[in-house]
This record gives sequence, structure tokens and C-alpha cells, in this order.
Amino acid sequence: MSFLLAPTTLLRRPESARQPQQVRGTAGKQPRNSAAPAPPKCRRFLDWDRNWWDRCRQASAGAAVVVGVAIFGTTLAQSPTPAPSTPRTGQVSASGTANAKLAVFQDFVNGDVPVKEAVVYRKISKPDGTIVNQEWWRFGYQENTWYAQRLQPATNNPPNLVPLWDHEVCGASFTHLWIIDDRNIHVAAKQFAAGSIPDSHGGFPRNLMFCALSLGLPRRLDQPTIRDAPIEWDGLEFRTVVGSKRDPRGAVLASSLLEGKLALGENGLPASAEYPSVGQFPGGSVTYEYRPETQGVPAIFTHKGLGREYRYEFVSLELGTNDLTQTEGYVPSLFADLRLDRHITVWTNDKDYSLIHGKLDPAFGARHIVGEHPKRSGPMVLISLAAASATILALWYRRSEKEKQTKEQKHEV
Repeated sequence: MSFLLAPTTLLRRPESARQPQQVRGTAGKQPRNSAAPAPPKCRRFLDWDRNWWDRCRQASAGAAVVVGVAIFGTTLAQSPTPAPSTPRTGQVSASGTANAKLAVFQDFVNGDVPVKEAVVYRKISKPDGTIVNQEWWRFGYQENTWYAQRLQPATNNPPNLVPLWDHEVCGASFTHLWIIDDRNIHVAAKQFAAGSIPDSHGGFPRNLMFCALSLGLPRRLDQPTIRDAPIEWDGLEFRTVVGSKRDPRGAVLASSLLEGKLALGENGLPASAEYPSVGQFPGGSVTYEYRPETQGVPAIFTHKGLGREYRYEFVSLELGTNDLTQTEGYVPSLFADLRLDRHITVWTNDKDYSLIHGKLDPAFGARHIVGEHPKRSGPMVLISLAAASATILALWYRRSEKEKQTKEQKHEV
């Protein structure tokens, strides 16, 4: 098994799985599509599908899927300048064949258009043009599986993009969330992933991917998948759920329904979108620009709100699917050299385990072979702690009695 890549590995459970959790980001009446099902019964690490990782290694060795190798030669200057779309009034339904590209636009924001690979650039600036932040990233998205990786301009050749930090990539297979870099691999089953490193540390790259897929339209970006925050269409009008109340740290306390509308340009594609504010959620507007060869997805979209301008550009965009049936979705072996020694952490919602030389050590437990049920040693631990506590109390009592006798003798003298 590939676990032997890590001589010692700590297997931990997420903190959120140790205590009852409310539905994230909701309070009071639940908005539609925001209710979460009751958590399933706890499963041990031993129930994890060990063949999943073996299939990852086979896919890596056979090079069954080639993902994004060429993007690091992408030059920002090579992208043709898109032409802005002039707004016009009127409504057109996307249900007919006369405007198939509009249908692609509307399906894209709900994750219904698969993305083989996209490279995105985002610039946040003030009204006076001062740049506040810049981000580059690449991602791929298919139903129930995705990956995202942050990039940066190369030091010796800024127009070229290279991976940020330790070649870190985060993603989700059909069944697991994961993160891999040059030193670590973290894996968590999706139903137990809340609070784990793949969920929390991978939140920002996932958020960047959701922003690109949303094309500037409002939605809850803190959901596990984009399908958990759908945008409903009625012609050019759209309805969505947004966080209308937040705590000082930015966590959503309440959600509200919000309605907005697209305006079409002379090319029959969305030229702009507007939506009002609701509660603490600010209103905003979005404008779109397209390249001549567009299939319906804008090359650039610019969102304005709260005194900031968020400009997104698809430096490259390839729609379509990859055959991921052999690996059950995007998996770490598609993005990294597995010959490197790494620490592997598998997140569970039960107890802590350590993997040493292919054998699991549960917390306070005896070593056992993978596949065998771990022996519980909780009662023994409690007995040991009770014995230790009794010994400490006895010593303290004897010392107190001795000091008391000494004081009495001095008093008699």
C-alpha cells in the first residue's frame, strides 16, 4: 500500500466531528437548498476504501489522464482583447435553440458545463485604479469532482505562470476531499470532511474556483459544492440565496433570497447584470466581455460593489470532460510525483490513529494490522488515570498530615 510512503503519519479526525454541529451559515428559518441532512453514523478509518489510493497510483503510472501540463507556458499577452457587449433591453428565454450560447452562460454558473481546465486572473482595485490584490489560479471542474491550484508569475519570466508555494493542489474525487504538496497529503471522506485540513485549508482555492464559475453573480460561496448554492433562472431574471447577516469574523448567520436580472447585448449574450442589496449583503453590478470564438462564457467579467472593482479574466478556458472513471475523479496522483516521501494524513470522525510501518496505532491502543478491528483500551486508560490520581492524593494527604503534626509539636514547645 502507498501508505508506506510516510514512515510515521498522524491520522486525525476533524474537530467539528467531535461535537454536534448546526447547519453552517444559517440561523432561524432555513432558506431553500440550505438544509443539510443528518450526519451519518460514524465510520472508522478502517472502512475507508483503500483501493482508491491504489487506483491513484495506477493512473499516475499509466498516465491515463493528462491535466494542465501546458498551462505554465501560458503568456498573458497572448490573449486577444475581447470586445465589450453593448447592452440592450428585452428578454429572451434560454430554453429555445435561437440562443444556445445564452443557455451555456446560464448552465455554466450552476456547474452544468464541465471545464477541462481554466486559468484565471483576478485583479481587485479601488476606484482610482490602485491595485489592492492580484490572484492567478487554474482549475478543472466536472460533476462531483474538481481541482484547483493557485499560481504566480515566474520570477525570471513574469508573463509565465508557475505553481505557488510547494506545488500545492487541492481537489475532490467522487468520494474524498484532498490536498497534496511536496511534503504532505491530506485526505478526508466527503461526509466527514467538515473541519478537516482539505476542507478548511482548501477553502480559499475552492472559493476562487466558485467565483470564476459564478461569473460575478451573487451566491453563497461557503457551500461544499456549487450545486449547494444554485442560481435559478426565469428567462433573464435569476434568483439566488446569499448571506444577509454575518458575525464580526465574516461567518454567515442568516441567509436571504435575492433576485437580479441580466441585460443582453447586440450579440444576444449577457452584457451586464444587476442585483439589489438585502440585509448586510450589498448590491452590485457586473459587466461582460467576450472573444469572437466564445461558446457563451465571457472572457472577462467585472464586478463592482463596496467601492471595489473585481476584474476576472479567463486567460485560457477549455470546456469539456476528461475520462476520470479509472481514478474515480480528480485524485492527487494526477498532479504530483508520488515518488517523493510525504506525510499522509487521513481525517476521520472517530479516534486518532498513527500509521507506523504499515500498522495502525489507535490513540492509547495496541498496534494492530490494517483491516483488523482495533482493540479498545479506553477502560484501561481510565483505570490508569484513576490509580495515578489516587496515588497523588495519598501523597498529598500524608504530606499535609506530617506538616500538621510538626506545627502542633512546635506549638507545644
